Amino acid sequence: MKFQPKKLIALLLAGLMVLPMAACAKGDGDTETKDPDATQAETGADTGYKPDIAKKNYGEDFTVIGVHTIMKWVVADEDSAGDPFEDTLYERTIRIKDQLGVDVKTTGSSDQEYANEVLRCVQAGDPAYQMVAAHCHIGTANLMSSGAMYDFDKLESVNLDAPYWSYDFMEGLTLDDEYIIGYNDFCLADAACMVVNKDQLEFFNLPELYEDVRNKTWTLEKLKSYASVAAKDNGDGVLDDKDIYGLSGWGWTDLISLMVGSDIKMVARDESGEYSVVLDDNSEKTLNVLTKINELYHAEYGYFWSPGTPRGSAELKFGKGQTLFFTCATSALINLREEAVRFGILPIPLYDANQSEYRSFSWNGVLMVPSVFHGGDSSMVSDTVELLAYYTEPVKKAFYEDLLGTKLAEAPDDAEMLDIVWSTQVTDVAMVTADLNGMLNILYMAPRLCIDGIAKFSSYLKANAKMADNALDKLFGQ
Repeated sequence: MKFQPKKLIALLLAGLMVLPMAACAKGDGDTETKDPDATQAETGADTGYKPDIAKKNYGEDFTVIGVHTIMKWVVADEDSAGDPFEDTLYERTIRIKDQLGVDVKTTGSSDQEYANEVLRCVQAGDPAYQMVAAHCHIGTANLMSSGAMYDFDKLESVNLDAPYWSYDFMEGLTLDDEYIIGYNDFCLADAACMVVNKDQLEFFNLPELYEDVRNKTWTLEKLKSYASVAAKDNGDGVLDDKDIYGLSGWGWTDLISLMVGSDIKMVARDESGEYSVVLDDNSEKTLNVLTKINELYHAEYGYFWSPGTPRGSAELKFGKGQTLFFTCATSALINLREEAVRFGILPIPLYDANQSEYRSFSWNGVLMVPSVFHGGDSSMVSDTVELLAYYTEPVKKAFYEDLLGTKLAEAPDDAEMLDIVWSTQVTDVAMVTADLNGMLNILYMAPRLCIDGIAKFSSYLKANAKMADNALDKLFGQ
């Protein structure tokens, strides 16, 4: 049974979640007698599914190594007692320790070194790390191709059909039919989204846009039409970072998010199972999307900062009321709660009304499991990986409230929008393989063409697609 994005908002607002009953966890053949009341994992919410994991006492550490934002979502900060989000992290680790006798710990490393450290330990037969919170692309392809990572589907307690696992996400990233990359609620997605200044919406007599999102009429053209009325010069006749704009963002990853949000896939798998760059399969739409993004990038009402931005690299402050719309990732929402601005949350707009679903590009890291285990037994890792995901429900609710800066019931529209963003998150093989020769240029095509000129689309693709395809063939053994 493939994972279907659940509507978390029902749980968050009403205390209930309607979920399909997932298949029973693997291990049904276990003959050990279990007391359901004592051995089944339980949370405060009735999700309709509980992993069948017996109470044990491994007496071991479960150490997560990584570099990305996942790391601060693993264990509580010792100096943050009393913070609702940190408290749920602490409670999760206590639950796992009580049920499994396992201490969940973390260790950090630089972007460039974490993968090498993991591989060094595996090659030495050292079970120093039980899970990797991998960067969204730095070092990820190296770990995938190393043969040193374990298949999540072979971890006996892990049930990829359970509602807290993102099966479809993982299915698109398999290597030799193995689930080397994992993704579940534990990751607390850092997905692309937009925020809108509610005070400016009222000032310019514009609608709140929630109904547009629900009706699937929130499109690039609508973004353009609303953003174009909101630019305002401060009176000095110079368009710079002291003015007000209709749209702003980082003119780098945010432009990729706009492209993916328009249902443009960079790498895909064909019917024979082979991966390849597919941007030229529908070059007319790709070029149309890139042209629209380029118009937003260079418009007088648009302000994007990055190397090569015509107006320099100074960052506009959405929280200071300098822009109507702001592209970002969900992790950035936490910073806005300290600002005076009243903001609303929106998904990345559709390409047009014919696009069936929103697509929120994930800038989060992914999970991997090193293939060396204490005593050669994967049981502790298997049980802990599953419970980290299962026990994340309260953490996720607290994180929603952290992002919103208020209780969920006090911002139902924005909680619903945030749920749309999270439930429509996608990735692309181009992301996790960006370290490969030519692939980084494929991933960052949108911002580079906005800087260098859309007219170079064909030559740019021709120069990089072949190299990327060759690298994919080598990685996946095609």
